[in-house]
Amino acid sequence: MELNVDLFPADGKAYFEGPYQLINDTGAPVNELHVVFQDGYSELVNIDIPSATLTLDEGEDYGYQIFALEQPMLPGEEMTVTFQSERIKKSFRTSGEDSRLVKNGIFLNNSEFAPSLGSTALYCYKIARHEGSMTCRLNCACRSLKTRRPESGITSAMSIGSCLILCTTSADQTPVAPGKVVE
Repeated sequence: MELNVDLFPADGKAYFEGPYQLINDTGAPVNELHVVFQDGYSELVNIDIPSATLTLDEGEDYGYQIFALEQPMLPGEEMTVTFQSERIKKSFRTSGEDSRLVKNGIFLNNSEFAPSLGSTALYCYKIARHEGSMTCRLNCACRSLKTRRPESGITSAMSIGSCLILCTTSADQTPVAPGKVVE
């Protein structure tokens, strides 16, 4: 993954873009990709999944989307998914102030600007909410209380790879991140 990051702390803005290189090493075809982006302060501006159609869009309310692939991604096949996101500080918020993007610096982790791919039980708690007499909430691939869709396989089998982060920021800021500086 090569991530481009543009940070403007004094302006309260941060922009991110990058590709994910997916490899199906699950041993089974993948028919759909589940996209999770649930950070309340950042916005997923665009996600490009080649030859895919958006079949479930709960992105606005729950940060969850499902894309059906025109052709299943067979074991061993590779695919590049690209995304753009942004985090822009709002003047007035009813849900609390963004303390991660401030004038003298930014502290973010990948879940605050990059989408997650795949579906896991972590996002599926509709049945538990129902059994607890709470109202049901669609925030995952679960669509009924009696059945649960199988996991998409990507998150549960995802391996960690390397990431090259290209960061630009204001002249008065010093970017600090784990890893090695490449100039």
